[in-house]
Amino acid sequence: MTPRRGWLPRPGQQVTVHGNMTVVERVGSSVVQNFDQPPLYHLGPATRAPLDVDREKVREHPSQLLNPRYPQPEFVGRAALLGDLREWRDAKAASSALLLHGPGGQGKSRVAEEFARESREAGWTVFQVRHGSDRMTRSHPPSPLPEADGDSDGLLLIVDYADRWPARDLTDFMTDCAGQGDPALRMLFIARAATGWWSTPSKHLWDLGAQVEERELPALTEEIDRATLFAAARDHFGAALGVTAPPRTPPELSGDGFATVLAVHMAALAEVDAVRRGQDPPRSPAEISTYLLLREQTYWEQLRAAGQASIPPATFARTVYAATLTGALPWPQAHEVLTRLDVNPGDPGLALDDHGVAYPAREQDTVLEPLYPDRLGEDFIALMLPNGPMRSVLSTAWTTQAPQRLFAFSEESAEGLSWPRRALITLIETAQRWDHVAERQLVPLLTAQPTLVHRAGSAALSALVRIRSVPPELLDAIESGLPFRNPELDAGAAEIARYVTPFRLRRADGDAAALAEIHSDLAHRLYTSGAYAAAVTRIEASIGLLEELAGQGDPYPERLAACLDWAGIMYEFKGDHARALECTRQCAALYQELAARHKDEPETCGRFQRRLTYVLANLAGRVLLGPPERLEVAQEAVEACRALVHGDLVPRDVELAGALHNLGTALHRLGRHEESLAPLREATAIRRAQAAGDFAFYAQYLEQLLGVLTHQLALVGRRREAFSATQERIGVLRRLAEADPGRFAGALARAERQLEALR
Repeated sequence: MTPRRGWLPRPGQQVTVHGNMTVVERVGSSVVQNFDQPPLYHLGPATRAPLDVDREKVREHPSQLLNPRYPQPEFVGRAALLGDLREWRDAKAASSALLLHGPGGQGKSRVAEEFARESREAGWTVFQVRHGSDRMTRSHPPSPLPEADGDSDGLLLIVDYADRWPARDLTDFMTDCAGQGDPALRMLFIARAATGWWSTPSKHLWDLGAQVEERELPALTEEIDRATLFAAARDHFGAALGVTAPPRTPPELSGDGFATVLAVHMAALAEVDAVRRGQDPPRSPAEISTYLLLREQTYWEQLRAAGQASIPPATFARTVYAATLTGALPWPQAHEVLTRLDVNPGDPGLALDDHGVAYPAREQDTVLEPLYPDRLGEDFIALMLPNGPMRSVLSTAWTTQAPQRLFAFSEESAEGLSWPRRALITLIETAQRWDHVAERQLVPLLTAQPTLVHRAGSAALSALVRIRSVPPELLDAIESGLPFRNPELDAGAAEIARYVTPFRLRRADGDAAALAEIHSDLAHRLYTSGAYAAAVTRIEASIGLLEELAGQGDPYPERLAACLDWAGIMYEFKGDHARALECTRQCAALYQELAARHKDEPETCGRFQRRLTYVLANLAGRVLLGPPERLEVAQEAVEACRALVHGDLVPRDVELAGALHNLGTALHRLGRHEESLAPLREATAIRRAQAAGDFAFYAQYLEQLLGVLTHQLALVGRRREAFSATQERIGVLRRLAEADPGRFAGALARAERQLEALR
C-alpha cells in the first residue's frame, strides 16, 4: 500500500496526513514511514470523552472548566438549526459542503459536536479535521471511533477554525475529499466570519461538483432567556467546584457584552467561584474576564509557593501572553518566541518548563499551550495592555511593544514558521473587541510593516475593515501592497479595496484620470476574487471616464484600450458574451488606430502592434464568433504575430502561442481535426520553452494547451500521443496546484482521471 496525502480513513481508523505521507493507526498492523513534511491535516474523532474533573485542581484553576476538554453545561436549544443541519446532511446530493459561521463564543463548536453525535447515532461515519499546524490533543482517551461497517450512510467531515487554514491547504483537503467515492460526503466548515475568505474555497467546491451552502449561527441568547442559560451554567459549575450554598443575585445580563453563550458561562463561573471564596462577584464582561484572569495569576503564585515553579508571576504573565498569541509550538520555535519577547532573559527555557507545569502540553512535542477558551485568551492580551477602557491590575508596560518585538523578522527568516500567521490573526481578533489594542498595538504594527498582514490570509484582511480604529490611510497602504493575484489573499484584498474606494474617490477630488484608475484597480481586485458582475460595473465606470479623456491625447487612448481589453475578459467570465465580443473588437480597433497614428515612431508603433496580438488572440476565443469568422480572426492574429517575431522561436511580448492555440481551436470547430494538430503542436512547443524560462508565468498557458492537444489527439485516434501529452500536463498541474490549489487542484484531479481512461 502506498498512501497519498488524500487518503481518507475507513471507520475505526485514526490517521494523520503528512504532505505526501500517511500514518495509519488501528488497522491491525503497524505502518511505519519516514517523512520530512509537516502534517497537512489530522483526522480524528469528532466527539471525545471529557476529562474527569479533579475538584481540588479546578478550585485552584477554575478557568479550566471553560475548556471543552472538560464536561460542559448541558447542550440546550438550537432545535431549528439542528433540524436544518439534518436536512442538509440527509439530502440526496452525493457531495455537499456547508459553512456555519458566527462570532467567537457563540457556540459553533458545541453545535458541531452535538450534530456529530447525532450523525453517528444516525449511521454516519464522522471525523473531525484539524490543520497540521493546529496542535490539538490526541493524547487523552478519545471516544471509540465507529467500527467498520458497510452500512454507513456516508462520511461527515467537520473542519473547525476553517478560516484560519491557508487557502491552498484547505483546497487540497477539499480535493482529497472529492475523490473518495463514498455514498455520500458532507463537509461542515466552522468559522467566525464568511466574508473575505470563503469565496475561494466555495468556488473550488463548486468546481469539484459539490453543492455549497452557508448559514450564520444566530445568538442562542435570542432563542433562550439569558437568565435561564446562566442558571443552568451556574448549577453545572457549582457541582464541579462543590458549591452548595445558594448563589447571590445574578448579574444584569442585558447588552451586547452577554450576547454569546461563552460570555454567560464565564459570568456563571466567576459568580460561583467568587461565592465559594466569599467575595463579591464581578458584574461587567470586562470585570468578569479580569476576575478569571486574576485567578490564573493566583494559580501561578500557588505553584511557585509549592515549589512546582520558580519564575515570578510577571514572567508567567509574559509567557502566557506569548502562548496565547502563538499557540502551542515545538520547543525550538517556542524558545525563539520567548527570546524575541525578552521573557526571562538568559533562561527562556526555564519559563517554558514552568509554563508547562501550569498548562500541560496536549502533545508531547510541544510547549506554550495557550489559554482556553480563545475569547478569554484574547481578553488577557487586551487587559495586559495599559490604558485600556478599565484599570486592570494585569496591565504592564512590557506589553506595549511586544508585537513589534515578536514580528521583528525578515521574510526569509520567517519561512517555515507557523506561529506568525496565528499570532497576527489572534491580535486582529482581539482588536475587533478592544479598541485600545487596535489603536496602540495593531495599527502601529501594520503601519510599520504593512506587508506583514500578507501572512494572515483573506479572513484576517477582511476583519481589518470591521475594526473602526484602523484608519483608511492604513488600509489604502495595505491594499496597494497586496499582490494582484494570490489565492490566499484575493478575496480579502477585494474586501479592503471595496472599503477604501470611497476614501480614494474623495481624495481624487474630481480628477477624472485618477477616478478612472481607482475604478479600474477595484475592478481588477473584484475580478480576481470572482466577483465578475461587480468587476464589470467598475470597469465600465473607468471606460466611461477614459472615453471622455481620450480626446485629450496621450496617454488616455492607450489606457482606454487596456480597460477595453480587460472589460472583454470580465464580461466573458460574467457570461455576457455579446458585451465581451463588443469590447474586445473596440479594443482591437483602437490599437490598430494607435499603431497607424504612430507609424513614424517605430518603438511606440511596435508597442501597440504587440498589444494588438494579445487582443486578437482574445478576440479569436470569444464565444459568439461563428466558426468561419473565428478562423479568419485567428489566421489574422497568427499573421500579425509572425510579422513581429522575426524568427524568434520563443517570443515574449507577442502572443504567437495564443494565436496558434486559437487557430487550432477554430480548425477543430470546423471539423478540420488533422489540420488543427500542426498549430496546436507549434503553440505547445512555444509554451513549453517559455515555461522553461519562466514557469510561474507561462505554466498555466502550457497546461491549457496540453489539455486541448490531448483532446484533439484522442479525437483522431492517436491515443499513445494523447497519453504522453496528458502525462506532461499532469506534471505541470502538480507544480501549479502546489502553488495555487484553488485554481488548479480540481484540474489536476480531472487530468489524473483522464490519464486512467487513456491507458
